[in-house]
Amino acid sequence: MPESDPGEPAGVSSRVQAVCDWFGPIDFLQMNRFPGAMDHDAPDSPESLLIGDPIQEHPDKVRRANPLTYVSADDPPFLIMHGDRDPLVPLHQSQLLADALRAAGVPVQLEVIRGAGHGFGGPAVRDRVRAFFRARLQHP
Repeated sequence: MPESDPGEPAGVSSRVQAVCDWFGPIDFLQMNRFPGAMDHDAPDSPESLLIGDPIQEHPDKVRRANPLTYVSADDPPFLIMHGDRDPLVPLHQSQLLADALRAAGVPVQLEVIRGAGHGFGGPAVRDRVRAFFRARLQHP
C-alpha cells in the first residue's frame, strides 16, 4: 500500500478545513413542511430526480442523500448562509444542519441574510465569508 496519495503533495493534507454552505437542501422529506415556490415531493422535483425516484416512496435513498446522516464530531467548522425569504429552499433546512452540527460539537455559525431570497451577495456577505475562511484555513 502506498505511503501517501500520489496526487497529494507530501506533508500537505487534503482534509477539508472549513465549509461555507449557501442555502443547501438538507432533509428532502421535510422541505414541503414550509411554503415555497415548488412542490419538493413531486416525482419530477429536483430532489426526486437526484435520488432517481419519488422521495416520499424511498426514504432509504433520501437518508443516504441527507448530510445529517454523516455529521460527526470531527467535521470541520461550518459557516451556513441562508436568506430568510428563500422561495426554493426553506430556511429550516439550514437550521436543521446547524442544530445537528452543534449537537455533534462542531463549530457552526448560521448567518440569516434578512430580506434575501435564493442567492444573495454584496460586499458585507463577501467580507463575512472571507473572514470565516481566513480565520480557519491553515497556511503552510
